[in-house]
Amino acid sequence: MTEAHSQWLLTGGLPPEPDAGSWDEIGSMPGPLSLLEAIFLEYSGVSLNDMPRREDEAAAALEGDWQTRAFIWQKDVAGYRITERKCIETTALQPDILLETFGLPGLQIHWQYSLALAGQLGHVAFRHGQLTARFDGPEIKSGFEAIWLRVYDTAPIFEGL
Repeated sequence: MTEAHSQWLLTGGLPPEPDAGSWDEIGSMPGPLSLLEAIFLEYSGVSLNDMPRREDEAAAALEGDWQTRAFIWQKDVAGYRITERKCIETTALQPDILLETFGLPGLQIHWQYSLALAGQLGHVAFRHGQLTARFDGPEIKSGFEAIWLRVYDTAPIFEGL
């Protein structure tokens, strides 16, 4: 695929997943919000801590044993939305999470991941699912790849869609 493609799928250089039995490793591994913080600082100059949160009531739903809730964090026109789908009957099933960015200049991310139970006391470990991104130009893609490398210490590999 050429750099002209604007939609990309992450196929390699995945973020590391912690050992579910090591609480120290779980707490020290960078997750999706670590990447998001670096991206928002770079592309919009805004820290995630400066973004007010609101619940997206339009996304709230209860379907059988599954509950869906979404929250939006936004500062000016840029922000992100996290939609969580979890089973209300058991914690044995991992919550599915979709993280979506909006309003970033030249960049949009859709990242599906889950949080697996890890030991006791409510610890969870991040598990990568699928990440797709839209880059409006090779310089935006290169900038994202540099941030990914800095956060996860591995180079991302993308395939054009």
